[in-house]
Amino acid sequence: MSGRQVTIFDAINSPAGAPTDPAAYAQKAIYGVMCNGAWYTTRQLMDLCKVSDPRANIRTMKNNGYVFETRWENNSHGVRYKYYRLITQPKEGEQ
Repeated sequence: MSGRQVTIFDAINSPAGAPTDPAAYAQKAIYGVMCNGAWYTTRQLMDLCKVSDPRANIRTMKNNGYVFETRWENNSHGVRYKYYRLITQPKEGEQ
């Protein structure tokens, strides 16, 4: 076993349906985390994917045909948080 640390990029290793642009590392990481259909805040995505601005990557993915559902929730202190959930990926050939 090598001493190299495993990263999120090793873990996702381009799952089926992930963005195909070779430069879209952050989008692949976001897809790899969100493909289970669960809800995530931008903070959770920042921590899990090691991406500085997940909203910009989600916007790019939306422009490329991925469909996200969003909702707002308030915490006990009245602070609003936006949650994202990946609904569908583009059909073959739409990316």
